[in-house]
Amino acid sequence: TATGGSLDLAISGSGLFIISPDGGNSFLYTRAGNFSINSGGNLTSNGQQVYGLNSSGAVVPISGLPSGNKSNYRWQADGSLEYSADGVTFTGTGYRIALTYFANPGGLAQAQGTSFAETMASGSAAAAQAPGGAVGTILPGQIEQSNVFFLGESINQLEIQRALSANLSVVKMASDLISSFIQKLG
Repeated sequence: TATGGSLDLAISGSGLFIISPDGGNSFLYTRAGNFSINSGGNLTSNGQQVYGLNSSGAVVPISGLPSGNKSNYRWQADGSLEYSADGVTFTGTGYRIALTYFANPGGLAQAQGTSFAETMASGSAAAAQAPGGAVGTILPGQIEQSNVFFLGESINQLEIQRALSANLSVVKMASDLISSFIQKLG
């Protein structure tokens, strides 16, 4: 969904953003691209440090960003983050967003908020890379919408509950009938 937020970023494909809640001691993975810059100049996703690739291709925290309005930043299609000092000229920050993927994303474990942790079932994360190829492409100024239609799911749940209740009534009737038959024999 288009947001108009210059730091927002969606992924089209199977990629995941790399984040860390503890300064890089452990990594989590998310598709939540509603990024912000904290007072320390760190790019964050829901309060967790976002990781990118530096000019040599190493995975590093995206930090030391000049403070300012979110509108001073914009993402390029190649994943590079640019900054405008006076609203006139955009210059590179030296960072590109890092994406990864898992052979079995269904094996990831829910972690904090919208983030996921690696498990034995998911396998290890693929080597971090810039957008393109197996991780997919990025969509600047957009965020991923929820893939759950809450009202529809609630209606489905009510229908299942009604069917279960009806089945339990039939089982109770059969049980009462068998009990009555046994009493008459006895």
